[in-house]
Amino acid sequence: MLQTLLQRGTIGGELADLFFLPDPRREGLASHRVVTVVGMGLPGRLGSPGLGLLVRELCWTLGHIGKKRLATVLIGAGQNNMPVADAVEAWVRGIKLAITGADA
Repeated sequence: MLQTLLQRGTIGGELADLFFLPDPRREGLASHRVVTVVGMGLPGRLGSPGLGLLVRELCWTLGHIGKKRLATVLIGAGQNNMPVADAVEAWVRGIKLAITGADA
């Protein structure tokens, strides 16, 4: 299903584009879960500032639709990407911005 949505252009890849799908398992707790696909921009171009923006938009949106938990991989810290410490810092900055709206 994801491949079809990508091929049709339904799911975008622009930085911080969010696309939500119901959890396909549809049993127990899964019936209340969503799967979120997040655009990361052009391949090889995601840096710390962009990752912070991506995380801010993801966390702000999930909070405003009533989600209280997030499970994810450490986006930005894969092979040939930014160091883990930089990715963690961008994640923390993005979460803080989503909650407080302030960068300072």
